[in-house]
Amino acid sequence: MQQWYYPFPDYKLPFEIHSDRFLPTPEEMKSYGNATFDADRWEVFSEQAALASVIPAGLYPEFANSFLVVCSADRLDEEALPCYVHFAKNRPKAYRIGTAVYEQAGTRRVEKFARTLEARAHLAAIAENGVALEALYGKEMVAASRLRSSDVLVCDYAEGMSFTSFCLQSIRERGLDGFLDCLNFFAAYLVRGSETPVPTGMGWHQPGRRYDVDLTFDNVIVQGGSLKIIDYEFLGQQRCQLYAILHALAVFRERYESVWLSMGLDLEMKYFREAYQVTQTEWEAFYRDESAFYAGLYESIMARYKRERRPWQP
Repeated sequence: MQQWYYPFPDYKLPFEIHSDRFLPTPEEMKSYGNATFDADRWEVFSEQAALASVIPAGLYPEFANSFLVVCSADRLDEEALPCYVHFAKNRPKAYRIGTAVYEQAGTRRVEKFARTLEARAHLAAIAENGVALEALYGKEMVAASRLRSSDVLVCDYAEGMSFTSFCLQSIRERGLDGFLDCLNFFAAYLVRGSETPVPTGMGWHQPGRRYDVDLTFDNVIVQGGSLKIIDYEFLGQQRCQLYAILHALAVFRERYESVWLSMGLDLEMKYFREAYQVTQTEWEAFYRDESAFYAGLYESIMARYKRERRPWQP
């Protein structure tokens, strides 16, 4: 018996491994860019756009760049094997975790696992974050998580469309107006439980309130007329919820720049800075905070390889 997997972008330095039971979406593929880590090479066409075009036709396995095959002389227990794996590969050891999706009797579950001893504390913090967000938003809005061991955090799998896909679909149908409706929907749920109904004029700091700092569109699932938060690695108290909205917008702009520009929006986000009454001082503080956030969380893949001086392990 055998089980086929598809490492992406290649088998040498993969950050995702898909299977026939869990294939990428066209939106995900378009956002990856030229994700190749082993060597520089010529890019004569958009490989991601090409792969995105074959996914709806069910041909991704035929065109995948790499393959991983699990074989056994006996019958393979597919339920014991993950159908999807993601590696947080370019993080310091304290945050170096992975995510795996399993499917058993038609029901999926998510397991986040520590890839270093130092990352165990991060898993414990994620579990605590889930409890804090449930208190703020209600259990129906947060995918529950629980520690199974010091190395594994089990999370509920939320069915539905990612908020990113929801936005892209709305943009295709209605352009900027569709995106603004999505953002208003997002912001209304984001500030739920706050004494201030809208983020406008909140100021930059709101001490004492915990919220999801990294509440990007990818970390939210649309379920009918409601939203569910599925990833809450980082919570903060010192930055207002407006920071989270700007962060989500900045990440979307970075991943889908062509879509962003097609709506007539500029890369400096002046439209939203004016809409949310963000001062120049606040905008500069936002960029300082963003830079500090990413500097503490990510490091260059090749820099890590050279620093650790050992065969690279995903």
